[in-house]
Amino acid sequence: MNSSRLDDLIALQLRFSSIGRILDPRYPTNLAIMAVTPLAGIVAGILSLLGGETLTQAISAGFYTGASVFIAWVIGREFDPDHPWVSFLGVGLAFIASLFAPPPSIWSLAALIVLARIVNRIVGPPAKIGDSVVALALTGLALLTGWWVFAVVAAAAFVLDAMLSKPNRHQWVFAGLSLAGMLVSIIINEGNKPYAASAWTIPVLIAAVVIAYVIVTTEVSSGCDAPGYMLDNRRVQAAMGLMLFAGVLFELWAGTPGLIALLPLWAAMIGASVWRLWEMAQSGFTWTGDGNLDTQ
Repeated sequence: MNSSRLDDLIALQLRFSSIGRILDPRYPTNLAIMAVTPLAGIVAGILSLLGGETLTQAISAGFYTGASVFIAWVIGREFDPDHPWVSFLGVGLAFIASLFAPPPSIWSLAALIVLARIVNRIVGPPAKIGDSVVALALTGLALLTGWWVFAVVAAAAFVLDAMLSKPNRHQWVFAGLSLAGMLVSIIINEGNKPYAASAWTIPVLIAAVVIAYVIVTTEVSSGCDAPGYMLDNRRVQAAMGLMLFAGVLFELWAGTPGLIALLPLWAAMIGASVWRLWEMAQSGFTWTGDGNLDTQ
């Protein structure tokens, strides 16, 4: 596809959606993930076969590994918009984790990505009604696969978009619909949850504190995908906080299965946070006159 046709496609997408981000191969990071994703899947499939699993199991392993690394990359871009290459730290972590862990919750992760984009407005314009419907539909799929607690995350995202700068007031309706869906799901499933005792709660909470520090010290300078729009720092921080909230909530609610369900999210957040902390260490830490920690 030539550049002119690709630009037309991007412009068309922006007319109808504020959550879609076309994978433009003219950007090196996009081209890299287009190569890394199938490669990761192929490697995982081969390792699965070498481990004595069937062809069907190997195909499944390849698919979920490819999906995990791609999702980690997508989330990494939302978590640190200023440094596109940093998302590949999360890709590496997600690949390693996928070789040992069961598949994540694809619908929950997909819904989280859409909700994060609604909050941070990384594409540019406020979410359209259709975007909110897509987010609600993906939330519904997460609920149908047993993760009814995700409705709390969805409701929080809609409320944030309705309260932050240039608020989207119709999101209050979608927040209410999310919680209504959760209530229905609880009644149908009789409040069941995929709980299992977890040895990861303390490490998760420690990691969450570190990631929270990264979030509150984040300052973005990038523009949005749509021409003429700039990222709002508070909205970006809110989206980052939403993702951290989802990760912690799932682990506290469901134990180890909750951690595994959002493993690509944790890979992306840890990768981006490690980079941010290394960047801080390189620049040095100083104390400002008001008693706050600052970097030079």
